[in-house]
Amino acid sequence: MRRLVGQLAFARGCPAIARARSRAKASRARNDRIKRDKQPDATQSQLVEVALKDAAKAFESADSDFRFAASVASFGMLLRESPYRGQAEYAKVLTWANTSRGADEGGLRAEFVRLAGLARSTTRN
Repeated sequence: MRRLVGQLAFARGCPAIARARSRAKASRARNDRIKRDKQPDATQSQLVEVALKDAAKAFESADSDFRFAASVASFGMLLRESPYRGQAEYAKVLTWANTSRGADEGGLRAEFVRLAGLARSTTRN
């Protein structure tokens, strides 16, 4: 992202690029993602724009693998006391993990639930 910002700042000196940039910025949705990508054998990078669309679905309607992965990620942030953990708490982690366990071949998901339960019992959260 820093590289892109630097390139855009450098382009400010050229009025044609500045006009094109302002038109593109005006038409761009807030959730668009922009990056530059260069193929290994290429000499120049290409601007890549991806429009992200929010389907506005509830977390509970996500598939079980996604919800379980979210519980694992939240658990990791709680263990590290990450400033990005938001409203995560052990009770939510356990609820998400238990309701999204799915087919647990090998018992790894059950083991995660057990570990999260132990971590919860040792904390105030």
